[in-house]
Amino acid sequence: MTTTVIPRIALSLAIGSLAACKPASPAKNQTQNLPSPSGNYVLRVPVETHTTDPRYAGTKVWKVTILDRSGTQEYKDEDSTMIAHLNIYWGWDTADQVWVYNSDDSRITLWTKNSSGKWTKHENQDKSSMPPAILPDHAR
Repeated sequence: MTTTVIPRIALSLAIGSLAACKPASPAKNQTQNLPSPSGNYVLRVPVETHTTDPRYAGTKVWKVTILDRSGTQEYKDEDSTMIAHLNIYWGWDTADQVWVYNSDDSRITLWTKNSSGKWTKHENQDKSSMPPAILPDHAR
């Protein structure tokens, strides 16, 4: 009897531990396909290979990508140097501007759209200007 009970217990424990190992949901401030407050834009921040600077050739980086509501890409940060193995957090403010916080070096970057429709990247922004909900708990 002991020889059949022990394997069954071990199998039950193994199945139970596998069920508990589901991938964690992304944090609220790391959500892909995030609509802007107005609904006019969608934010994606995929990890892709850097292609524009030979110093980063082949490096995986986060690339801020902004789509319009129909899914047409309006902007992609092809020059990004936000290394993908580091943590970043992103989101919109109420003016449909994109904010990114890099928790490994505390850099804050802002993307705004000007009157001619061009998205512009502004680096080294002040944390006090950023919507607090975008910051991870440890940075608030």
